[in-house]
Amino acid sequence: MLQVMLKKELPEPSLSALPAGTDLLALARWVLASVLVGTLLVGINHGAALAASDLSAALLWKIALTYGVSFALTGWVSLRKRRAQRVPGPSA
Repeated sequence: MLQVMLKKELPEPSLSALPAGTDLLALARWVLASVLVGTLLVGINHGAALAASDLSAALLWKIALTYGVSFALTGWVSLRKRRAQRVPGPSA
């Protein structure tokens, strides 16, 4: 049994961790949009502290959270848009 398991070929690397229907181009747009939006929000919300070089652990955590939320929201909107384009709406 162990020999059979060891001889079994490993699957090809894939993007199976991504939601179904997500391709690399969509992921690249998703990342680009979240970086742009995250940078804009960091500049608005934390620009004064960054200009004063006041980099505390709390500020770095807030900046990371800003980018994380931006990434999650951009991805959620992207996936909702793709699903809406694929699935026809209810008939009237």
